[in-house]
Amino acid sequence: MSIPRIASAHALVRTRKLALGVFVVGVIAALIANTVDVLGVVDELEASGTAVLEDPDGEPSSEDVESFTRNAGVLLLFGAVTLLFSLGTLVVGLVIPGGMVANERDSGVIMLWAQHPMPLTGFYFRRYLGIQSANVAAQVLFGVMAALAVTPGAIVPTTDLGVFLNGTMRGILACAISFGVSAIGVRRGAFVGLVYYLASRIVGSIAGLGTALGTGEHDWVSTVLALLVFPEVALDNISSGVRSGGWDWGATGVVLYHFAIWTGVAWIGLRRIARHPLRF
Repeated sequence: MSIPRIASAHALVRTRKLALGVFVVGVIAALIANTVDVLGVVDELEASGTAVLEDPDGEPSSEDVESFTRNAGVLLLFGAVTLLFSLGTLVVGLVIPGGMVANERDSGVIMLWAQHPMPLTGFYFRRYLGIQSANVAAQVLFGVMAALAVTPGAIVPTTDLGVFLNGTMRGILACAISFGVSAIGVRRGAFVGLVYYLASRIVGSIAGLGTALGTGEHDWVSTVLALLVFPEVALDNISSGVRSGGWDWGATGVVLYHFAIWTGVAWIGLRRIARHPLRF
């Protein structure tokens, strides 16, 4: 077997429990979305809340309280499941590289690969190709489940294809980030990647990055941030573009830029490690 195929098979076996857990959560989200009219629940919740507020006696009826509690519970459950599923797909992309470069350097296993006639850089990139292939297969499956989970109630303003692309590209980029972090010698690349993702969401929200890029009225600060933080806004813009019958090539360029940057980070890190495989 070739190096990419071996790496792909090993990655699937090593992360099968995590991937299976995420898939099950996706199935639960899809079942809820297909058996419950989520938008109808939202309307009922608003109606019962309005009835309580407008009650001249100031005391809601037991029917209103029961309806409000039931609908709030359904929305809370659906929101929790979808959030867990969305985060899970990202975590699979981050975990699947397994921090292989940094861990193998710390353990000394990298010296076994250094004796191979193939350069370390090419060897690890071939393994990464296999791992990313396994990740793509998992993310495609997750993307299908995501489309099934949000389409019936039209929870988000996009289409099946938009939801599929959003989740799939996020997971693929997460794998590239985790591999790049590991290739520069940092252990726990998955954790670092997750911190980077969450920090990007916080910074983007504080800076109003989504609003600025969505309206096209952004300054150089917004432009720089879009090139530094995780391209969540660009992924959303691609999804929205699919919904409107077009394609946001600018957002696509931002996503490809981030993928290229992290691939470049991995290449630079591997070149440096190839000169000094062991830490001194």
